[in-house]
Amino acid sequence: RLSAIVDTYHLDSFRTLLDAPPETFQARIGFVGEFSSGKSTLINAILGEALLPSRSTPTTANVIQIEADSNAGAAEYYSAGADGEVRGISAADFAGFACSDSQGTLRLRLPPRGILQPGIQLIDSPGINALVAGHAEVTMAQLSLLDGLVVCLHCEMGTVPANVLDFLKREEIQGIAHK
Repeated sequence: RLSAIVDTYHLDSFRTLLDAPPETFQARIGFVGEFSSGKSTLINAILGEALLPSRSTPTTANVIQIEADSNAGAAEYYSAGADGEVRGISAADFAGFACSDSQGTLRLRLPPRGILQPGIQLIDSPGINALVAGHAEVTMAQLSLLDGLVVCLHCEMGTVPANVLDFLKREEIQGIAHK
């Protein structure tokens, strides 16, 4: 299915990634947009299950990395603190940390499903116009690590907001476009 999407939309830079041997394939796809534009909701739809918290107010405060692990029997939740220590946490703690202003990265490991296959990582992030100080900076710090972006927009807007257009013109975004 991912190959068909790449071909349909002429995503030539992804063709190189897809043609790599399966054991070496790696792609980090970031979901960005204004706060409450549906980033987490879209990821939940892709996963076929509501695993990420989502609300109509700013929700995601930390970067969340979602990856497929063939050895995972069910959803496995992890927290990586500012000190780099990774520890397993409960689903409830995961949801709480996702919405809190504590520093760190959250990881969700799942059995492969749909387009989430080994080597593909989906990255959820705070809004680029977040009302909470520091949220936009968390997102900006991830940009250089991404191989692709999915930009989420509020469907009732009818047009692309100026701040999203400005975001898309950033040097960091242009670097992703030319990978």
